[in-house]
Amino acid sequence: MHFRLRFDTVVDPMFQGLIHVSPFEKRPAYTAYRNISLHLADVSVSYVKSVRKTVGADVYRLEYYSTAEKSMIAYWKVVPVTNDPFAIGTVDIEIEDIEPKSVSVVDIMDDDTDPLPGSFAETGTGVHFFALPVSDYPLLLIAEK
Repeated sequence: MHFRLRFDTVVDPMFQGLIHVSPFEKRPAYTAYRNISLHLADVSVSYVKSVRKTVGADVYRLEYYSTAEKSMIAYWKVVPVTNDPFAIGTVDIEIEDIEPKSVSVVDIMDDDTDPLPGSFAETGTGVHFFALPVSDYPLLLIAEK
């Protein structure tokens, strides 16, 4: 038995792709989904809005979520999909509509929640982050209210 991955491709049903690489390696798609679900898959979390933000020549995507206690923003740099690894970099960016008491960043590709490595300053409309970690996959910014 086979299933179709795309219209022009027939794939063996035992192929598990990003879900399973080998018994000795991380499963990137599963790890990322599990880790982001730990924060966003709850009845108290509501989706707020989606924003595309341009900083210099780069475009970033921000997906806003909220609970009574915190704002969460899944954000990433919009880049073409390639097989080349994309190193985590940093960006100076202003994010509107948040007023945090404390901020942390979750890298969904590992199991760590880290304090924000850069600094931030409140502006009249939001918060300006300096040296905010960024990648081509979502990182999750958690701002305690």
